[in-house]
Amino acid sequence: MGALASRVTGRRYRLLAALAKGGMGEVFVGEEVGPKAQARSPLLAIKTLLPDVALDASMLNRFLDEARLSARLDHPNIARLTDFGEAAGRPFAVFELLDGADLAQCLDQLIDRRAQVPVEVALAVIIEAAQGLHHAHTLQKDGQPLEVVHRDLSPSNLFLTRAGEVKVLDFGAAWGRDRITKTKTGLIIGKLEYMAPEQVKGETLSARTDVFALGLCLWELLTTRRPYASNDEREQVNNIFFARVPDLTGLRPGLPVALYDAVKRMVAPDPLQRFGSASELAKALEPLLLAVTKDPRGELLTRFYGNCFGIGRHERREARLSELRAQPLADGTSFEWDAPSLNDFAERVELNSENIEIVGTPQPLRGPEPDTDKDPDPLGIRAKPRGNENPTTPTPAVKTPPRAPAPVTKARGPLTPYLVVGGIVFAALVIGLAIGRLAALGH
Repeated sequence: MGALASRVTGRRYRLLAALAKGGMGEVFVGEEVGPKAQARSPLLAIKTLLPDVALDASMLNRFLDEARLSARLDHPNIARLTDFGEAAGRPFAVFELLDGADLAQCLDQLIDRRAQVPVEVALAVIIEAAQGLHHAHTLQKDGQPLEVVHRDLSPSNLFLTRAGEVKVLDFGAAWGRDRITKTKTGLIIGKLEYMAPEQVKGETLSARTDVFALGLCLWELLTTRRPYASNDEREQVNNIFFARVPDLTGLRPGLPVALYDAVKRMVAPDPLQRFGSASELAKALEPLLLAVTKDPRGELLTRFYGNCFGIGRHERREARLSELRAQPLADGTSFEWDAPSLNDFAERVELNSENIEIVGTPQPLRGPEPDTDKDPDPLGIRAKPRGNENPTTPTPAVKTPPRAPAPVTKARGPLTPYLVVGGIVFAALVIGLAIGRLAALGH
């Protein structure tokens, strides 16, 4: 396949295996080669746009925005970018390769066994993620705040490594003052299901917007169900619009009252009623965690990950990658974007029950994922969200409601309205609300 060459650092890379492919880009596992490489350089995650997408100026600018922002982010709870370049007319970004699984994958494992996330694990994950987000929120350039907001937080963008680390992924949808790409008026970026009300309405965003999304993630970790799961698509969108998050006490009884209060504050519809920053949130959750366990967070998360996936997954991964690295580098200066898929070698690993709370009475589960949200990476070597969530660009924008009524189309499943007809249903909802308010004013 030849070697990629970075125009920024002059370093060279080769692709070893394909990890994921979405509608906009691809993610590969690769390694550094050539004179600048270490004797045994660490494996890397290499992301790129698809050929036709790379020709789109707006998509290219979004990719560049993510690379520029990621280059400024330097925190142990954020996936780290190491290089950037271009090959065969396609830009590529080089990130640290994460060995683990995103939280959506962890939840799926637990649901298969009707198990729950221990409260101390849920708290540890959110505390770690909040610390990484605070770093992004307070980032400055030339002494001025960049006002970064992630805008696309969800369980699939929070990654748990085998070593017990939590990493925030995918800043491709992030807002910041120095972005090349400006969000057009009337467009909303992110996953509708995890948006704060102000984001759905196209209003001003802040760190409190990401606090809301973290609150939904914590709620989901504690319940193993999606916050707005419903077979009624109108009800779903209505609940999202007004942030009507179901009360946690009936779904996960027996938790400390202070934890119920913290979650309720995180998902408050009014941003001013939430925690003022991700740092304030982390500090508020820390004593709740210490009241449950004195174990270090890293140990808790390492143990939890091992109980979810076992050691066989890692052993198979390492064996296959060692085999691929042993192959000689192809000669020639041309480069082709192809690599064998590691997914072909995936095997399901049984979950064991140690350190995982088994549900005595069946609980409402998280529900099926949208059809476009399937996991192509069961080996868990990732640096981006799972499935067809685009690994290199933001989630496709959802238009804000038009003035004219739009028909409502029946969704394919209980959660697909967000991706298939969410925009249409949302438009109908807002128009209905507007008409109702005008009628009330008329009286």
